[in-house]
Amino acid sequence: MRSSSRSRRLRNGRHRGRTRPPRNPHRMMEEKLRELGGVKTLIDHNYYSEDEFWAIWNRRNYQAAKAVTDPDNLFRDLYTKTCRTAMGKSS
Repeated sequence: MRSSSRSRRLRNGRHRGRTRPPRNPHRMMEEKLRELGGVKTLIDHNYYSEDEFWAIWNRRNYQAAKAVTDPDNLFRDLYTKTCRTAMGKSS
């Protein structure tokens, strides 16, 4: 089954001859949830900036727990595992 020309244009961000920058639905959800006072779980794709991430997920508490559970820092930190990787960025 072939998709229609209109649906291809919409998927590619073009509508009525204009191109608009693509919006990441995961990022849109993060922004809306923060606006409403909520937080998206870290199970799916995450696109928080590092400052925004640590403002939500208490960095001081995380570092205290990591110092006990991973004292030699063998594993990546939570931001790197859940956000940087989702954005295709290495360590």
